[in-house]
Amino acid sequence: MAYFEKDNHGTRQNTVQLADAYWFNRNFGTGKSEPFLLYAFKLESEAKKALAEVHFIHVAADTSNLICTRICHFGFYANQSGHWEAIIAGSDFTVDDFNVIKEIFKNNNGFLINERAPEKEMKVDISTDKTIELNKVLFKKKYYEPVPPELGKPQLSCFTYEVFEAPNKATALKFLERSTVDKPLYYLLVETPEGNFGKDNSGIYDA
Repeated sequence: MAYFEKDNHGTRQNTVQLADAYWFNRNFGTGKSEPFLLYAFKLESEAKKALAEVHFIHVAADTSNLICTRICHFGFYANQSGHWEAIIAGSDFTVDDFNVIKEIFKNNNGFLINERAPEKEMKVDISTDKTIELNKVLFKKKYYEPVPPELGKPQLSCFTYEVFEAPNKATALKFLERSTVDKPLYYLLVETPEGNFGKDNSGIYDA
């Protein structure tokens, strides 16, 4: 089966700057503590190969980029020591997901930097088209927040958020798939009874 850039549901971490922003937001922003694996590799090819072996990560046929068919943060990038760090982080990771990815990273000569295992077994929601009700996605509000000086982006004065509500996760994801975000620090957020989901110019994420 071929996958394309449009099939990406994940948020790429393909530079140190994006990775730093993720960790900043994790530690000082949302405060969420989703499971993750962070490994280092001596070669770029090893890092990319390891990620591509994960069952929900694929090489896009149209761009050759790695894409992810689940909502998570993922990617690889060169760090200051000359190694290549690879990360996968997601709130719906199961224990099996975590253990399988860990073995893949190890088998591709990866060495552990840090990790957080799932605290309990999670069930991945598989939605059907019957649950999608785009006509029930409602706009709630638009608001702005100043950019923290720690991010070092003085030319960008604020984050912009558009908030919507949807009846379920499937509808929220379909709405976000069809929505375009082409500006930095601009976010679409959809609130649902099954959790909140967002999209920025890097992709869809679990909010």
